[in-house]
Amino acid sequence: MTFAGIATSLARTYYPSDEALRHSWENARYMRNDLVVTEPLEHRQRTCALLDWFVEPEDPQDREAQQLASEVERLLRRIPRFVQLRENLLHAIWYGRYAVQLRYEWKRIGGALRLVPVQWKPIHGDKLAFRWDDPLGPPRDGKVGIRVSPTAYAAGARVQGKWLVEKVRDHLEPTQWGLAYFLDAETRKLLLVHQHLIEDGEFEDPLSADRVHGVGIRSRVYWTWYQKQEALAFLMEFLERSAFGIEIWYYPWGNEEARERVKQAAEERLGEGRNIILVPQPADELPGYNYQRIEPAMAGAETVKEIIEKYFGHLIKRYILGQTLTTEAANTGLGSNLGEIHLNTFLQIVRYDARNLEETLTRDLVEPLVEFNWPELSSRCPLKFRLRTDEPDVEAKLQVLHRAWEMGLRLKAQEVAQLLGVDLPEPGEETLQNPAMAQAAGPQPMGASAPGVDFQPERKLPTGSASTDQEDPQDPFGFPLARLNDMLGSG
Repeated sequence: MTFAGIATSLARTYYPSDEALRHSWENARYMRNDLVVTEPLEHRQRTCALLDWFVEPEDPQDREAQQLASEVERLLRRIPRFVQLRENLLHAIWYGRYAVQLRYEWKRIGGALRLVPVQWKPIHGDKLAFRWDDPLGPPRDGKVGIRVSPTAYAAGARVQGKWLVEKVRDHLEPTQWGLAYFLDAETRKLLLVHQHLIEDGEFEDPLSADRVHGVGIRSRVYWTWYQKQEALAFLMEFLERSAFGIEIWYYPWGNEEARERVKQAAEERLGEGRNIILVPQPADELPGYNYQRIEPAMAGAETVKEIIEKYFGHLIKRYILGQTLTTEAANTGLGSNLGEIHLNTFLQIVRYDARNLEETLTRDLVEPLVEFNWPELSSRCPLKFRLRTDEPDVEAKLQVLHRAWEMGLRLKAQEVAQLLGVDLPEPGEETLQNPAMAQAAGPQPMGASAPGVDFQPERKLPTGSASTDQEDPQDPFGFPLARLNDMLGSG
């Protein structure tokens, strides 16, 4: 109702609002193969897909939720090619939306049967269809559909028989471009749907209503890319016609036999891209036969090339990456921090993509996984999928932690292990430890803290203190603990 009109079909589905699709489906496909687009786009996708990840509970103090997060993380690490799964979802940056279909199977993990994803397949963003709310129409469960071929459906029905017809028939609905299979509430849990930018369309343009389900970079840069292709066509036409110069062949005026001989000689010498002009020469101008070559002026070609590369190419790259210095060399000046500024701009974009991906994987992967395996905990212990976008300076932080430990501050073993990128050993697992530390600690009872982690030496009084009765609990070492905690960034 927030648009001037309705553009729909019997299925009440949105028309694609992508600018490239609305103008030319062929161009929309060609764009993705243009290296000016592919290079920065894949650079942005890989940077986000390679980020380290973990699962954390919403309540970090809940022991049960912490244990559940550890179990879910173990299941997620069993997913084959999980990095590429995340990279495929990030294709939504270009198309506006993208999906991955999961196949679950029962596997014995850690002595218990768990329902885990064992296979996945990507689903192109342009194959997705979205239904709009129709309060006057019949009730429907699913809002997301996948476009299917009616020919393939008919062929499958002939092979599979009545079983496939009954299984699929109730989910098929017509759209603007053939049939679509709309998922119900249960099958929707097997699909990861990632969306990039979500926005509303213009009131006077009902075809733009589909933007509410995701807009990608393709729609934003299409007309800039189209102009670049036009300029490239001008350049190629110039090279085709003039790159090898213009050859002028002279022959005596009024002598047709001479003209034919010159034409034959020119054709025998003619190669790809050469331009031949036959010019009659007056008899009083000697010699009657002559040859002249005019070299082309390449200044115009260089100008067009500069426009294509530096103007249109950099416009597209800057929109995708936010800058150009992470992929190109440039003179930034001695002592300039311009490179660092460009890197920070790019990292902001990566963090934005990471936050969007976190929400998708939390909603469509982590929550169904908990519901399938621990239904009693799905509402009581909510979990979140997290990507590490701010890697700490491990060496500097470890030095500060070591000084704090020497001062007597009690540290969390789990936080130190996460900083190092390792997991704490489970009871009964084989471990490696400094022999001197192990001998000094002696045998540890089950559940005791690791040597050196909870150790707290005898506190010394601050300088000038007369007795322990005057000790400041907030400042036991002459240094504010609150300030120390702020420096460490830990609890």
